[in-house]
Amino acid sequence: MKDYYQFDVDGFFRDYKPNKRKLRDLEWDLAQACSQGGMDYAKPKVTGGLPSSQVEQAVERIADIRAKIDDLNEYFARVDKFLNCLDSTEKTIAEYYFIKGMRNHFAVQEIAYKVHVSRASVYRIIRKIREKIRRYAEKE
Repeated sequence: MKDYYQFDVDGFFRDYKPNKRKLRDLEWDLAQACSQGGMDYAKPKVTGGLPSSQVEQAVERIADIRAKIDDLNEYFARVDKFLNCLDSTEKTIAEYYFIKGMRNHFAVQEIAYKVHVSRASVYRIIRKIREKIRRYAEKE
């Protein structure tokens, strides 16, 4: 029997907002980690800095933060690829429904109003978006 895997579009986009927050926090952590323990080269004699074990720990922490940032940037690049495979109406609906989380009845009605279609059409387009993104994800 063939194993069948279906890409979870809703789950993939559900991580968008938390990942945005993580990326912002990691960039701040990286800036803080890079600014700690620097040497003061303005004086004739170089002073300051951290003991070598602390320097090693700081370098490891910076490398770890950069790796996490790279992973999140890959996620956002993948989101962009998925959104770019959609036409303009589908992209607008996907941004509101999946990324901004406008999923309740009234929110879908608002999406329908913004893209000038009926609420039922929004749900049909959302199904179509899921299928397009699944097919695109299978090609990767």
